[in-house]
Amino acid sequence: MVVYIILALVAAFFAVILIRTLNFKPKAQSATSQEAVSFDKDAATEALAKLIRCKTISYNDHALEDETQFQGLIDSLPGLYPRVFEICSVRQLPDRALLLRRRLIAAGSVSDVLTPTNLNKAFDRA
Repeated sequence: MVVYIILALVAAFFAVILIRTLNFKPKAQSATSQEAVSFDKDAATEALAKLIRCKTISYNDHALEDETQFQGLIDSLPGLYPRVFEICSVRQLPDRALLLRRRLIAAGSVSDVLTPTNLNKAFDRA
């Protein structure tokens, strides 16, 4: 008898979930305009090509890796992307990780998030 009650409760639970799912209507959202991002495609392609030439091959055993290639890639970034390194502070973390951080002031509020829109605003101000 207890088993039937538990099964009935589980069935009722799933029925409620199914009914609520079928009746769900998302709230209307205002339309957002897509801002066109303009950039020099040839320069971006050339910068990427220079980065690809670095032979940064990772292995589970770090002794097999060529640390000079990885450091060369990290050292070449400021030359390839000078505007980013002008507006961001850079901190090299363990295991060759980089932390780039820029505090942006957008529309009267401070934002740490580098969205494409905020990054474009930062480039415009820098």
